[in-house]
Amino acid sequence: MIMANQTYSVIAIIPAAGAGSRLQSILNQPKQFAPLAGKPILTHTLLQFQRCDSIDGIIIPAASEYIDFIQTGIVHQFGIDKVLDIIPGGDSRQNSVWEGLSRAKQYDPDTVAVHDAARPFISSNIIEHSVEVARHSGGCLTAIRVNDTVKRVENEAVIATLNRAELWAAQTPQTFRYRLLLRAFEKAMAEGFSGTDESMLVERLGETVPVIHGSARNIKITTPEDLKIAQAMIETENKV
Repeated sequence: MIMANQTYSVIAIIPAAGAGSRLQSILNQPKQFAPLAGKPILTHTLLQFQRCDSIDGIIIPAASEYIDFIQTGIVHQFGIDKVLDIIPGGDSRQNSVWEGLSRAKQYDPDTVAVHDAARPFISSNIIEHSVEVARHSGGCLTAIRVNDTVKRVENEAVIATLNRAELWAAQTPQTFRYRLLLRAFEKAMAEGFSGTDESMLVERLGETVPVIHGSARNIKITTPEDLKIAQAMIETENKV
Protein backbone atom coordinates (compact mmCIF):
# COMPACT_ATOMS: atom_id res chain seq x y z
CA MET A 1 0.00 0.00 0.00
CA ILE A 2 1.35 3.45 -0.95
CA MET A 3 1.36 5.84 1.99
CA ALA A 4 -0.06 9.29 1.29
CA ASN A 5 3.18 11.22 1.79
CA GLN A 6 5.64 8.42 1.04
CA THR A 7 8.12 8.91 -1.78
CA TYR A 8 10.13 6.18 -3.42
CA SER A 9 13.12 7.94 -4.93
CA VAL A 10 15.29 4.80 -4.96
CA ILE A 11 13.81 1.36 -5.55
CA ALA A 12 15.69 -1.92 -5.49
CA ILE A 13 14.57 -4.63 -7.90
CA ILE A 14 15.57 -8.10 -6.68
CA PRO A 15 14.74 -10.65 -9.41
CA ALA A 16 14.02 -13.97 -7.68
CA ALA A 17 12.22 -15.97 -10.36
CA GLY A 18 15.16 -18.07 -11.53
CA ALA A 19 15.38 -21.79 -10.86
CA GLY A 20 19.15 -22.03 -10.31
CA SER A 21 19.34 -25.48 -11.86
CA ARG A 22 22.79 -26.37 -10.50
CA LEU A 23 21.55 -26.12 -6.92
CA GLN A 24 17.89 -26.93 -7.48
CA SER A 25 18.71 -30.44 -8.65
CA ILE A 26 20.32 -31.08 -5.25
CA LEU A 27 18.09 -29.05 -2.94
CA ASN A 28 14.77 -29.51 -4.76
CA GLN A 29 14.16 -25.77 -4.57
CA PRO A 30 15.48 -22.64 -6.30
CA LYS A 31 18.85 -21.49 -4.96
CA GLN A 32 17.50 -18.22 -3.54
CA PHE A 33 15.44 -20.23 -1.05
CA ALA A 34 18.26 -22.54 0.02
CA PRO A 35 18.93 -22.31 3.78
CA LEU A 36 21.91 -20.25 4.89
CA ALA A 37 22.48 -19.90 8.63
CA GLY A 38 18.85 -20.75 9.30
CA LYS A 39 17.33 -18.33 6.78
CA PRO A 40 16.65 -18.55 3.04
CA ILE A 41 19.41 -16.88 1.02
CA LEU A 42 16.88 -14.36 -0.29
CA THR A 43 16.17 -13.27 3.29
CA HIS A 44 19.81 -12.29 3.86
CA THR A 45 19.80 -10.33 0.60
CA LEU A 46 16.58 -8.47 1.36
CA LEU A 47 17.72 -7.59 4.88
CA GLN A 48 20.79 -5.85 3.47
CA PHE A 49 18.56 -3.57 1.40
CA GLN A 50 16.10 -3.17 4.27
CA ARG A 51 18.93 -1.79 6.42
CA CYS A 52 20.27 0.56 3.73
CA ASP A 53 19.14 4.15 4.29
CA SER A 54 19.25 5.10 0.61
CA ILE A 55 16.75 2.40 -0.42
CA ASP A 56 13.12 3.51 -0.18
CA GLY A 57 11.37 0.44 -1.55
CA ILE A 58 11.90 -3.07 -2.91
CA ILE A 59 10.17 -4.93 -5.74
CA ILE A 60 10.61 -8.70 -6.04
CA PRO A 61 9.75 -10.42 -9.35
CA ALA A 62 9.34 -14.10 -8.44
CA ALA A 63 7.98 -17.37 -9.76
CA SER A 64 4.21 -17.37 -9.17
CA GLU A 65 4.31 -20.51 -7.02
CA TYR A 66 6.71 -18.87 -4.55
CA ILE A 67 5.00 -15.49 -4.13
CA ASP A 68 2.97 -16.54 -1.08
CA PHE A 69 6.04 -18.09 0.55
CA ILE A 70 8.09 -14.94 0.03
CA GLN A 71 5.28 -12.82 1.46
CA THR A 72 4.60 -14.91 4.56
CA GLY A 73 7.81 -16.87 5.13
CA ILE A 74 10.28 -14.08 4.44
CA VAL A 75 8.80 -10.57 4.22
CA HIS A 76 6.34 -10.87 7.13
CA GLN A 77 8.40 -13.23 9.25
CA PHE A 78 11.50 -11.03 9.16
CA GLY A 79 9.78 -7.64 9.15
CA ILE A 80 11.06 -6.49 5.76
CA ASP A 81 8.64 -3.61 5.40
CA LYS A 82 10.38 -1.91 2.47
CA VAL A 83 8.97 -4.53 0.11
CA LEU A 84 6.37 -2.77 -2.03
CA ASP A 85 5.38 -5.60 -4.35
CA ILE A 86 6.07 -9.26 -5.02
CA ILE A 87 5.08 -9.83 -8.63
CA PRO A 88 5.22 -12.65 -11.18
CA GLY A 89 8.62 -12.66 -12.84
CA GLY A 90 9.55 -13.63 -16.39
CA ASP A 91 11.17 -16.68 -17.91
CA SER A 92 14.59 -15.01 -17.86
CA ARG A 93 16.43 -12.53 -15.67
CA GLN A 94 15.97 -9.80 -18.27
CA ASN A 95 12.22 -10.40 -18.45
CA SER A 96 11.95 -10.43 -14.66
CA VAL A 97 13.77 -7.10 -14.35
CA TRP A 98 11.52 -5.73 -17.10
CA GLU A 99 8.47 -6.72 -15.03
CA GLY A 100 10.03 -4.99 -12.04
CA LEU A 101 10.72 -1.82 -14.00
CA SER A 102 7.17 -1.82 -15.33
CA ARG A 103 5.74 -2.14 -11.83
CA ALA A 104 8.10 0.55 -10.50
CA LYS A 105 6.57 3.10 -12.86
CA GLN A 106 3.65 3.69 -10.48
CA TYR A 107 6.09 4.82 -7.77
CA ASP A 108 7.87 7.31 -10.07
CA PRO A 109 11.40 6.51 -8.82
CA ASP A 110 14.44 8.56 -9.72
CA THR A 111 16.85 5.63 -9.43
CA VAL A 112 16.68 1.83 -9.46
CA ALA A 113 19.23 -0.67 -8.15
CA VAL A 114 19.04 -4.19 -9.61
CA HIS A 115 20.61 -6.89 -7.44
CA ASP A 116 20.89 -10.67 -7.67
CA ALA A 117 18.72 -12.53 -5.15
CA ALA A 118 21.58 -14.96 -4.51
CA ARG A 119 24.19 -12.33 -3.54
CA PRO A 120 23.50 -12.14 0.21
CA PHE A 121 26.78 -10.53 1.29
CA ILE A 122 26.35 -7.17 -0.42
CA SER A 123 27.31 -4.34 1.93
CA SER A 124 25.36 -1.18 2.67
CA ASN A 125 28.43 0.87 1.73
CA ILE A 126 28.47 -0.53 -1.80
CA ILE A 127 24.72 -0.03 -2.20
CA GLU A 128 24.99 3.56 -0.97
CA HIS A 129 27.97 4.26 -3.25
CA SER A 130 26.17 2.83 -6.28
CA VAL A 131 23.14 5.03 -5.66
CA GLU A 132 25.32 8.12 -5.22
CA VAL A 133 27.22 7.50 -8.48
CA ALA A 134 24.04 6.69 -10.40
CA ARG A 135 22.42 9.93 -9.29
CA HIS A 136 25.48 11.89 -10.38
CA SER A 137 26.43 10.03 -13.58
CA GLY A 138 23.26 8.27 -14.67
CA GLY A 139 24.32 4.79 -13.66
CA CYS A 140 27.08 2.50 -12.54
CA LEU A 141 28.25 -1.10 -12.56
CA THR A 142 29.60 -2.81 -9.47
CA ALA A 143 32.60 -4.97 -10.39
CA ILE A 144 35.94 -6.34 -9.19
CA ARG A 145 39.24 -6.68 -11.00
CA VAL A 146 40.04 -10.09 -12.46
CA ASN A 147 43.05 -11.64 -10.75
CA ASP A 148 43.42 -14.74 -12.90
CA THR A 149 44.88 -14.78 -16.39
CA VAL A 150 41.97 -15.18 -18.82
CA LYS A 151 42.22 -17.07 -22.11
CA ARG A 152 39.97 -16.95 -25.16
CA VAL A 153 39.34 -20.53 -26.22
CA GLU A 154 37.81 -22.13 -29.31
CA ASN A 155 37.43 -25.88 -29.82
CA GLU A 156 39.22 -26.47 -26.53
CA ALA A 157 42.34 -24.64 -27.69
CA VAL A 158 43.70 -21.24 -26.63
CA ILE A 159 43.47 -18.63 -29.37
CA ALA A 160 44.35 -15.54 -27.29
CA THR A 161 45.45 -14.36 -23.86
CA LEU A 162 43.45 -11.35 -22.76
CA ASN A 163 44.94 -8.30 -21.06
CA ARG A 164 44.11 -8.89 -17.41
CA ALA A 165 44.58 -5.21 -16.57
CA GLU A 166 41.50 -4.39 -18.65
CA LEU A 167 39.23 -7.12 -17.27
CA TRP A 168 36.67 -6.73 -14.50
CA ALA A 169 34.10 -9.26 -13.26
CA ALA A 170 30.61 -7.76 -13.08
CA GLN A 171 28.64 -7.97 -9.86
CA THR A 172 25.46 -6.34 -8.61
CA PRO A 173 23.93 -3.97 -7.71
CA GLN A 174 23.80 -2.34 -11.10
CA THR A 175 22.22 1.02 -10.42
CA PHE A 176 20.80 3.50 -12.92
CA ARG A 177 18.51 6.46 -13.26
CA TYR A 178 15.10 4.91 -13.75
CA ARG A 179 14.27 6.51 -17.08
CA LEU A 180 17.66 5.61 -18.56
CA LEU A 181 17.33 1.96 -17.61
CA LEU A 182 13.72 1.87 -18.77
CA ARG A 183 14.77 3.25 -22.15
CA ALA A 184 17.53 0.63 -22.42
CA PHE A 185 15.07 -2.16 -21.68
CA GLU A 186 12.46 -0.81 -24.06
CA LYS A 187 15.02 -0.84 -26.87
CA ALA A 188 16.19 -4.37 -26.05
CA MET A 189 12.67 -5.75 -25.75
CA ALA A 190 11.55 -4.11 -29.00
CA GLU A 191 14.56 -5.56 -30.84
CA GLY A 192 14.37 -9.00 -29.24
CA PHE A 193 17.85 -8.55 -27.78
CA SER A 194 18.84 -10.60 -24.75
CA GLY A 195 21.65 -9.25 -22.59
CA THR A 196 23.49 -10.79 -19.68
CA ASP A 197 23.10 -7.80 -17.36
CA GLU A 198 21.62 -4.32 -17.09
CA SER A 199 24.86 -2.55 -17.94
CA MET A 200 25.00 -4.34 -21.29
CA LEU A 201 21.60 -2.96 -22.25
CA VAL A 202 22.57 0.58 -21.27
CA GLU A 203 25.84 0.26 -23.19
CA ARG A 204 23.78 -0.50 -26.32
CA LEU A 205 22.34 3.02 -26.06
CA GLY A 206 25.86 4.40 -26.52
CA GLU A 207 26.02 5.45 -22.87
CA THR A 208 29.19 5.24 -20.79
CA VAL A 209 28.72 3.16 -17.66
CA PRO A 210 31.03 4.07 -14.75
CA VAL A 211 32.42 1.25 -12.61
CA ILE A 212 32.61 1.17 -8.82
CA HIS A 213 34.64 -1.33 -6.83
CA GLY A 214 32.67 -4.26 -5.52
CA SER A 215 33.95 -6.84 -3.08
CA ALA A 216 35.30 -10.37 -3.19
CA ARG A 217 32.77 -11.09 -0.41
CA ASN A 218 29.91 -10.19 -2.73
CA ILE A 219 29.70 -13.72 -4.11
CA LYS A 220 26.81 -15.10 -6.12
CA ILE A 221 25.69 -18.45 -4.75
CA THR A 222 25.28 -20.71 -7.77
CA THR A 223 26.81 -24.09 -6.94
CA PRO A 224 26.89 -26.38 -3.89
CA GLU A 225 30.49 -25.27 -3.38
CA ASP A 226 29.37 -21.62 -3.26
CA LEU A 227 26.83 -22.50 -0.58
CA LYS A 228 29.55 -24.14 1.53
CA ILE A 229 31.75 -21.05 1.13
CA ALA A 230 28.85 -18.80 2.16
CA GLN A 231 28.18 -20.90 5.25
CA ALA A 232 31.86 -20.75 6.19
CA MET A 233 31.85 -16.96 5.74
CA ILE A 234 28.95 -16.60 8.16
CA GLU A 235 30.50 -18.99 10.68
CA THR A 236 33.78 -17.03 10.56
CA GLU A 237 31.98 -13.72 11.08
CA ASN A 238 30.06 -15.13 14.04
CA LYS A 239 33.34 -16.12 15.73
CA VAL A 240 34.78 -12.62 15.48
